[in-house]
Amino acid sequence: MWRNVLRELSEELLGESEDYASSVAPIDYANWPFAARLSAGFDDGSVRAHCVGLGVDPLTVATDLLTVVTIDSRMFAELFGQVVEANAEGRVLAPQPITAKVSDEFVHHKPMQAAGAAVLQLAWDHQLG
Repeated sequence: MWRNVLRELSEELLGESEDYASSVAPIDYANWPFAARLSAGFDDGSVRAHCVGLGVDPLTVATDLLTVVTIDSRMFAELFGQVVEANAEGRVLAPQPITAKVSDEFVHHKPMQAAGAAVLQLAWDHQLG
């Protein structure tokens, strides 16, 4: 799960390619600076990851592993100082703290996939951070 999170953060927030040439050789996570730095943060507690559930769309049977990752503000600035405005999948929202107001706005008033709304609500309800 952790390696999937590493790839997704790199792809979604930094706009990196999804092609890691893993069909040629396994991804070398230990020597990938981004992965090594986040993993070190995981080890020292400045990065925390939680699996909060599994969501299944009843119509398509698409399955989402609902994960929450919290990152210390200094490390976030170091690694994601320049979050992209868009990636291969669409527009990326600017980073913002999760508050009761922000959580409620996104969960109940913004267009979101059910899995995204669920993970945001679960993160807020359980104060994961």
